Amino acid sequence: MKAIINEATLTSIASKDEPSTSDWVLIDGLRALPNTLVTTYTYKPLVGMLTSTDPSGITAYYDYDDFGRLKETYIYKDNIIAPANKQTLQKYEYHYHNQ
Repeated sequence: MKAIINEATLTSIASKDEPSTSDWVLIDGLRALPNTLVTTYTYKPLVGMLTSTDPSGITAYYDYDDFGRLKETYIYKDNIIAPANKQTLQKYEYHYHNQ
């Protein structure tokens, strides 16, 4: 891996709060290497995971309600972001019993 991305670049990316577009291009380029399995995640502080991209490049999205509770997880068919391509994986509903 150090031959593809040098240590200084890795340190620079790791120290950022949010990687730049060019940083993501470098990271995603690692997926094409033989015998590598790269999974990436994005997070929103104090809420949770926003996306996870598996080694095959499929990105799962995580939506939260106004209380910070997970509302649904979904992917876009063929990684084409369009409402018609949205496929819900899991949906969560929260119900409370009145006491």
